[in-house]
Amino acid sequence: MIYIDTHFHYISDVEKIANDKPSIFLDFSGYFMNPAALKENLSVDYGMVMPFPFRELQSDEENESVLDLASRNSNLFPVCLLDRNPECWILKGAVAFKEHFYGMRLASNDYQGSYRQIEQAGVLLITHLGSKGNTDKETFYEAIFARLCDYKNLCPELKIVLAHAGCDFRHKFRNKSWEDLLVRINEMFSDIHVDISGLTDVELLKHVVRVFAAERILFGSDFPYARPKQMIALLESFLDEFQKERIFYRNAAKLFNLSIGKPGSDN
Repeated sequence: MIYIDTHFHYISDVEKIANDKPSIFLDFSGYFMNPAALKENLSVDYGMVMPFPFRELQSDEENESVLDLASRNSNLFPVCLLDRNPECWILKGAVAFKEHFYGMRLASNDYQGSYRQIEQAGVLLITHLGSKGNTDKETFYEAIFARLCDYKNLCPELKIVLAHAGCDFRHKFRNKSWEDLLVRINEMFSDIHVDISGLTDVELLKHVVRVFAAERILFGSDFPYARPKQMIALLESFLDEFQKERIFYRNAAKLFNLSIGKPGSDN
């Protein structure tokens, strides 16, 4: 089996977040230095690597860092943070863009051009939607659905991956509002994919697989918050062979238009 992790985080300098540095943010750059280390340390063959979305970081610097990292390991693919000029990063090799709710980009007309550039280029937007500080489950998940509608009204052909299957960190445990959100997304937006990054509970994973066709689910760990090996074991405990192939490998290879060689090699 080939494993593609679609949701790695990387930071070029941990000291930049010195005031918010639990042990998971300690240096792990060695994991990304070569394909053998990727497989040995993280149990995957390929990875989509994106900067941490901390506000204090400079997006330009962090985007350059993941582009540089990918240039030195062909089994990594760079995902840049959304800014006002995504075309620049696409020309440099970005295969997708990550948008976090910190930015709340849709609230600003300044970023409508960014979405249109991404849509026109056929590049994916990986979005973590929600409203920071909103702890009410019902309104939180209603806001996620509303923002997906905003995206599709603005850019109908925009290719979207909903990070963490919409399951925000404050609501990791199953609840009806989140379950209803997934059903609504599945019924309304047949072209939206979800990644299951950060969902380290087997019942959460099973619910995503029950709602969506296997062809619309991407494997991702949300490393370093969760480890790929742990999530692979959870998924393999209940997926059939067709689902494994689609979720672990084929969906990402097709959706991100990845050029990949022999698993675990650097060519």
